[in-house]
Amino acid sequence: MNTNPFDEFVSSQLSPNALYFLQEAARWARFFAIFCMVSLGIGFLLLVVSSFSMQIRPESHPNFSLIFIISAGFMAIYAVPLVYLLKFAILIRQGIDRSNNEYLTGAFRFLRAHYRFLGILMIILLGVHALAILLLGAYGI
Repeated sequence: MNTNPFDEFVSSQLSPNALYFLQEAARWARFFAIFCMVSLGIGFLLLVVSSFSMQIRPESHPNFSLIFIISAGFMAIYAVPLVYLLKFAILIRQGIDRSNNEYLTGAFRFLRAHYRFLGILMIILLGVHALAILLLGAYGI
């Protein structure tokens, strides 16, 4: 009988419920990633439209180009973990459907990258907030 070692691993290590939960998590991760990417796209389009309206009346907001650059930068930074999350969702589904361990390994590599990126971003933002609180306290604002 020709058996796939991955099928033996899955049957001995992961229950059908575990596989179902993993597929369900991948579906929700895919939905969340696509929804957030579409939201980022709409936000970027609104940013571009508002930049055109600011060019008509530049005196209304003289520093809008700086605001545009900062906002577009934050959108680009936020898109990176969403790409990782989408790749995780796609590879999990392919790995389970094809019973391919390499796809599952790649999927979990992208999930690790997703959470690592968010963790580093969280540490940076906590540092920025702490610095802001210290500066506000030092200058009595």
